[in-house]
Amino acid sequence: MLLELKASLKRSQVQHYWELLQVMVARNLKVRYRGSFLGVYWSLLNPLLMTGVYTTIFGTAFAFYYGNSIFNYVLAVFTGLVVINFFSASTTQALWSVVNNGILLNKISLPVSVFPVLIVAANVFPFAVGVFPLLALMTLVNSNF
Repeated sequence: MLLELKASLKRSQVQHYWELLQVMVARNLKVRYRGSFLGVYWSLLNPLLMTGVYTTIFGTAFAFYYGNSIFNYVLAVFTGLVVINFFSASTTQALWSVVNNGILLNKISLPVSVFPVLIVAANVFPFAVGVFPLLALMTLVNSNF
């Protein structure tokens, strides 16, 4: 009974702060990409460029572990880079979001967990953009097109 009460309380808190999260995620994304030369395309180019660097340096040495297939190595490296970039950015920015928004926490009654959730939700967008080339490539390979 107590667990059900806690679960319903958490659900109601999420619903209560849902609009705030939507507004703050949109603001975070606008601020992140405003004034940058490549903008959203950097979220796509960064994993692709890093995959190219890792493939150039380590491709032939580690292709052995992927059935002597450089293509499988490239897919593994790209997948790993996108996931690592997401977790790295989320954890690094989540800590600083609480510290940087301390003034706001003192002025408004908000749960501290709103800001880390905001950062993780904002980092889902670059993660999704980074995964798009992988999904397109795998669709082409698996469809025998």
